Amino acid sequence: MDKVNTETGLSPLQEKAVGLIVTGKSYSDTAKELKIDRSTLYAWSIKINFQAYYNRLISDVRQDVINELHSFHLDAVRVIRDSLNSKNNAVKSRLLSGLLRSWKIGKLATQTQEPGSRSFVLMMNLISDLIQHP
Repeated sequence: MDKVNTETGLSPLQEKAVGLIVTGKSYSDTAKELKIDRSTLYAWSIKINFQAYYNRLISDVRQDVINELHSFHLDAVRVIRDSLNSKNNAVKSRLLSGLLRSWKIGKLATQTQEPGSRSFVLMMNLISDLIQHP
């Protein structure tokens, strides 16, 4: 048998099996890819070391997704703030109309917004409030 990793308590083949399962491969596909019997994979999967490594990898993936979503959020807020600070009212109007459409907030979103119009000012106030008080 392969040398066991002292940190995980698993062989490299078992670690690879966990990695494949974490990426969404079925047990059958994982067993085929690793050229092992499916019953072997099931036997491994009930071992505490296998489950702990699986949970660790899932936690790592989950944290990576959260970090990526947080990064997208920060980028989106930065773009919105930059657009709201633009001296070009047409940029502001398009941004606000798009945001309102995506948030499905009333008829303001479906009307053409002219900079300086009452509905444009209402949209500006709404978005400014949303950004300042998330």
